[in-house]
Amino acid sequence: MQIENIAWYFLMIGVFVAEAALLVKVLPRQSTTGTGAADNTRLATLDGLRGILALSVFVHHCVLFHAASLTGKWENLSSAFYAQMGVLPVTLFFFITGYLFWTKLVKRPSLPFGRFIAERLARLGSAYWVACIVFFLLVAISSHFQRRVSLPVLVGQMFGWCSFLAAGHDMNGLPDSRFLFGQVWTLRLEWCFYLTLPLLGWFARRRLRLLLLLGCAAAGSAVFNEFRFVGKAGVPLSFAADYLRFLASVFGVGMLIAILPVNAKGLALARSSTATILSFLFIGGTLAFVPAAYGVQESSWLALPFLCICLGNSWFGLLQSSPMQLLGRISYSFYLFHAFALHIGLVLLQRFVPVASLDPVSYWGFAGACGVAAVAISCLSWHWLERPFLHGMARVQRSPQESASSEQLLQVARFTKDDESAHTSSASLAN
Repeated sequence: MQIENIAWYFLMIGVFVAEAALLVKVLPRQSTTGTGAADNTRLATLDGLRGILALSVFVHHCVLFHAASLTGKWENLSSAFYAQMGVLPVTLFFFITGYLFWTKLVKRPSLPFGRFIAERLARLGSAYWVACIVFFLLVAISSHFQRRVSLPVLVGQMFGWCSFLAAGHDMNGLPDSRFLFGQVWTLRLEWCFYLTLPLLGWFARRRLRLLLLLGCAAAGSAVFNEFRFVGKAGVPLSFAADYLRFLASVFGVGMLIAILPVNAKGLALARSSTATILSFLFIGGTLAFVPAAYGVQESSWLALPFLCICLGNSWFGLLQSSPMQLLGRISYSFYLFHAFALHIGLVLLQRFVPVASLDPVSYWGFAGACGVAAVAISCLSWHWLERPFLHGMARVQRSPQESASSEQLLQVARFTKDDESAHTSSASLAN
């Protein structure tokens, strides 16, 4: 089998699910479970979906890193399947964000801006900032600990990476160093969504207002696309255009699903075997026929499978299984750290065996070992960096109304994310 044979994807997913099943049995319960209140309210099917999406991004990166090791260039993948393994998971991650947070805003349109952003920072910052430190260290090692830019520029670059919104550039004058932390472009869009969410309460008060919001976003994106932004002043304008496009065509799908009225008959239908099979067919059709690019076409194919999962379709029980729940719980940390494990592993391997000399079995065996290590590291990150925040939040004593809000926040305090650069095509996903 060749490196890009799709059988490797399913084999790798099976290996990681088996590892998660073992971890569930051997690790202390508090290391593999959540924080009580969060688990009681969180949609288990969405957690299981996160696990599959994060693993899919890793397998996508395995192919991308292999190609870069051979050519020295970060280019689009020739395999449509593995190119979609970068775009499809990110699309669904953004669906999840739109769905969960718009559900929250519908229930509480007057979302306190300062408190909401502070809680987002507390929830997502610890693991991310540790990942930034690892990234800075890898850049320093690759630069032989020599500063290649002025000190103010270097400090500005480091601050940009740590700020979420200004990340995604090369560090210390090292070409293509941004590829070591490839998923950051999604974090920029996530944080743009968070920053605007408390300001959108008026649109959440009526269902039709959401259509107005998405229509305005689509129109604004179209207007922006008529202009060509150049220079430093054009960077925020280009980013605004990207955000409006993703709001209208990607986040918006999850937001629309959040306001759909559902009766008992519709709920039963969404959870049926027929719905599961249809979901698989739509996902398969996306992989086979849809170009790997973010937009209306990609989102349209994936809307039905996502709707069914939101309504409790568990893919014949897979998404609600203990291994998938564990993988979903650690998906944010895995999203942040998996590229580091793969990069470090390949650098060490290259010292002894050229990557180009490896046959597909040897390469995927090594890449799988890097993934197994990344899952283990992510479990540690969940236990020591993520869980303490959730555990502390669950114990905070508040008024009944505030307690309900905190419980809901814990429900949506999972993440999303992989890969591609904001400045490369949507299929490269390693920037």
